[in-house]
Amino acid sequence: VLLGYVNLKDRNFLTYLKHERMANYQTINPANEAIKQIWGDLKDLRSNYEDIDHSDYLYRKLKPQDKVILLQVREKSRSLLTRLETINTDDLSVEFKLLKFHFRSYLEAVLAQTDPEQENRTRLSREGVNDAVIALQYIGEIRNNARAPNASKHAIALFQWVQDEYYEDILHSIIAWFYAIEALVDGTVSSDDSTQVLQEYNKTSFDYRQKYPLKNNPSLRH
Repeated sequence: VLLGYVNLKDRNFLTYLKHERMANYQTINPANEAIKQIWGDLKDLRSNYEDIDHSDYLYRKLKPQDKVILLQVREKSRSLLTRLETINTDDLSVEFKLLKFHFRSYLEAVLAQTDPEQENRTRLSREGVNDAVIALQYIGEIRNNARAPNASKHAIALFQWVQDEYYEDILHSIIAWFYAIEALVDGTVSSDDSTQVLQEYNKTSFDYRQKYPLKNNPSLRH
């Protein structure tokens, strides 16, 4: 599987929609529902992206069919980013705020990874790192709510969900991916570049690294 954590057969693949601990909502939040709809489209996009031959991390030697798929993936990625922009973050529950910025960072990674222009790759990488950091801040909020003396059952269950789905690990892995993309912009990787990538990736848990090694990602393995 290309990105490790995006294995579509993995029980941990964004399973909050089916997660038993998340089934206690009594009212419908339109903003939350919009994120759920994007989740479905993102699932299809990731499946198509993984079908591409990624042996050339700059995508200059693609087969004709993969070129078509890549164009579709890039167009869909931009469309989903635009849709995410229209959703007011303040209207979202905290777990959906986390998902919004996680989705943004992933889509920006796909676009940065596949953009032929060096300037765009660098810009998208830096924007993506910022979005991933924001998502990590929402994880911090969820963690603090769960550890408060008067924490509700829902707050505790929400943090358990974050842990079950490896969200903190995923986000550190995405940031490492961005650092790798930016390092490869000029076609060379210095020892400082490698150190930055590995330092970020090593913030992930041992269990996560065993399940989803660096070699699963086209930029990270280079």
